Amino acid sequence: MMYSDFGAVHSKYRKMIILETWGEHCICLPLYSYRGKGLAGRRVFAAEYVSVRDDDLPYWDPKESSAEPLTAIRDKNWPIWSTFITGRTVVKLTEKIVHNYTDKCSVEGRIARADFRRLYKTYMEMVKSKEYEILGPETGFKNEEQELEDGEIVEYH
Repeated sequence: MMYSDFGAVHSKYRKMIILETWGEHCICLPLYSYRGKGLAGRRVFAAEYVSVRDDDLPYWDPKESSAEPLTAIRDKNWPIWSTFITGRTVVKLTEKIVHNYTDKCSVEGRIARADFRRLYKTYMEMVKSKEYEILGPETGFKNEEQELEDGEIVEYH
């Protein structure tokens, strides 16, 4: 733990799956194990997650969402004694993290190619669903009380 002018700062290394690469940064989705408990206590949000399982493990914990688990393959240069993907790890589709290429990171492995395609498709379907929820059909959307115009700045009360 570190301390700043604003109090204690908690930090830890976070494993992430690179979703998109850009000029100076990449967009990542974070991996969580929630202290080995997976989605226990978070079932209401299960649709926002996909299970990730280590290809080297002899058996996999059950999936924790409706999507089939993603297969994680350890990089040949990642030491076997170093932690890779544990039991009930999940990737959170609704929480994006920007990683700048100037920041340090270690490549531990990758998601199997076919599984990554499935992950990206699932992610894009969620984005499209949210886009429709926010913008509605091409003509805009209606709220029960009023019709909102694209580009309006509103304050919700």
